Amino acid sequence: MAQSEEARRAMRIACPADEGAFLRDYAATARLRALPKAQLHMHGDAILRPRRICDALAAFNASPEPRLARARAELGAEAAAGSVRAQHLLPLLDRPTLAMPGPLWTPDGRVATCTLRQFDDACPIAGATGWNDDGELWHGMGGSRDMALVVSIAGASARSAEAWAEASEDAVREGIRWVEYAVGGPADDAAGAVRIRAEAWTEWRDGLLALRQHALDAVPEVGIALVVCPSTPSGAYAAAFAAHLRAEPDGRLREAVRGVGQVGASDPAERVEAYAIFRAAGLVAVNVHAGEWTVARPALVAQSRASVRSAVEVAGARRIGHGIIAAGDAELCALLRERNVCLEVCLLSNRALDNCPLGLAHHPLPALLAAGVPCCLATDNAYKLAAPNAMGLVREYQCAAELLGLDARSLAALAAASFEHSLAPAHVKARALADIGAWLNREERAAAGLAAVE
Repeated sequence: MAQSEEARRAMRIACPADEGAFLRDYAATARLRALPKAQLHMHGDAILRPRRICDALAAFNASPEPRLARARAELGAEAAAGSVRAQHLLPLLDRPTLAMPGPLWTPDGRVATCTLRQFDDACPIAGATGWNDDGELWHGMGGSRDMALVVSIAGASARSAEAWAEASEDAVREGIRWVEYAVGGPADDAAGAVRIRAEAWTEWRDGLLALRQHALDAVPEVGIALVVCPSTPSGAYAAAFAAHLRAEPDGRLREAVRGVGQVGASDPAERVEAYAIFRAAGLVAVNVHAGEWTVARPALVAQSRASVRSAVEVAGARRIGHGIIAAGDAELCALLRERNVCLEVCLLSNRALDNCPLGLAHHPLPALLAAGVPCCLATDNAYKLAAPNAMGLVREYQCAAELLGLDARSLAALAAASFEHSLAPAHVKARALADIGAWLNREERAAAGLAAVE
């Protein structure tokens, strides 16, 4: 497809408010799209294209009742019962139509900013950081969930075969060959989470396998693995999950679900029994969220560093979601380096959630690389960060190059790490690493030729 046609199609997917800025940005990232990559930190509920959100809002707002009235009533009941989250979100529905929260989105669901510097200047997203005071630093209560609420009520679901296929189509355009989606576990039993009901297991298994298979059939060039991140940390739940997994009649689920992790800010040490059971069942500990803050947020530095250590020593993590608090801690960097634990670094997410409060130019990724800590780049929550498509990974590489000053060799090393530390089959890794080497060779030859001309 000609570059101009591809650019126009990409613009239709993104539906940006500033089309000129989008086209300039798209043209500038051609070399980064050619770099083979793996996407290793991606929440499965955040893979929507902006166009899908924009269209859903337009359709919903043409006739918003009675769904909006029902949503107000349900959220109002939660707020009246004392839910702080519901009290925070309820004002979003105090209007005749739905709108996306700013500043990265326009109210009608278009991408409001295109350039990295515009993104950096717009952050942190008001509300996305929850209560960032010294006593309670928690990033999950605000803008991110605002968007999830609006998108859910509007009816733009990421749990659809079309959304998963579109995400794989966008992956191809971004040079992504392998994706690992973090997904929730099957619903636990209401009475103490000591078992997983057969019907809950079947619904969970069949739904995920159908989504994955549809995406693989639509875009076979992109491999997909699933990382289960259950909200229940108990050993009993893990044992029930492992028992169901062992009882599966064929290998389809085990081939799809390869890892286990956790989301949120809880210490992995709280799940030591569960992780041991999951690992014994053959699942690799990845996407273990820990250490998401930087030392610029001093209140919880010690606790955040401790969570990274326990992710390695207690949970047996092979990869850690974020982990950027390790920068500047020589012992922690040495532990990650010696155990070959890779950090899944999500630059734009760190900035949007105010975990990098001094700005993207001050992100600790270069310091982590200088300390020899294995790192890869990832997206985290694509649409919530106004990504130009359902993946948004090229933006992370663009940010590393333009705002952090990483050269082609460093970018190639990040891409190589994304495959080396993935759950992909050996042949996928081998081919990708060879192609990354070829990409770097082209980049260095082109740079040498340019230098000679100058």
